[in-house]
Amino acid sequence: MQRLSSGHWAWRQAARRAWLWAAFAIVLAGVVLVSRSPGTVKTAAFAVNQAIGRGEGVSPGRDGCPAAHAIKGNVNQNGERIYHAPGGAFYLQTTPEVCFATREGAEAAGFSASRR
Repeated sequence: MQRLSSGHWAWRQAARRAWLWAAFAIVLAGVVLVSRSPGTVKTAAFAVNQAIGRGEGVSPGRDGCPAAHAIKGNVNQNGERIYHAPGGAFYLQTTPEVCFATREGAEAAGFSASRR
């Protein structure tokens, strides 16, 4: 029987550690993807449909919110419902998922004001 050198054993241990780290990274990436994607998408769709269904908001048109419903509401990646009023720091960059006529209507639908 042939004996393996100590260098060979070190190489095998290093390869085993590399495989373990790779497996850990793959599992971690899968957990992150599953934890963020499905729930957030369902939460956003539910929030928007709930607001529209109760009559507090309307769906945005091709060109954004109609003039009578100028307040833009959207759900961020953490599932937080936020509305942006005209003149706010992020109003022009925000793509609306639902539009509101008043701040009170947005708050009644569970949206909170943007911090900026």
